[in-house]
Amino acid sequence: MKRIGDLVIACALIAFTLPLMAIVALAIKLDSPGPVFSRRERLGLGGRQISALKFRTTVHNPQRTRRQDAQLDPSGMVSPLHPHR
Repeated sequence: MKRIGDLVIACALIAFTLPLMAIVALAIKLDSPGPVFSRRERLGLGGRQISALKFRTTVHNPQRTRRQDAQLDPSGMVSPLHPHR
C-alpha cells in the first residue's frame, strides 16, 4: 500500500513540475546554442555508476567564450562599460 502511495505522489509531482521544466528547457535553448541537458556520471547505491541528467547551467563551449571575451578586452577583464557580459 505504501508503494502505491509513493507512486501516486511521485506521478503527481512530476505532472506538477513538468510545465516548469519545459519553460526552463525552452529558456536555456533560446539563450544559447548547445544541448539543454548535460549528462553526468555519479556513484549510486553500492558504488554503482549511474548517469544523471541535469539542466545545462553553463555556456556550451566555455573556452571559446573566454577567447572571444579576451579578444574584445585585451586585459581579459570585464569592462565596467559592458556590465551585461
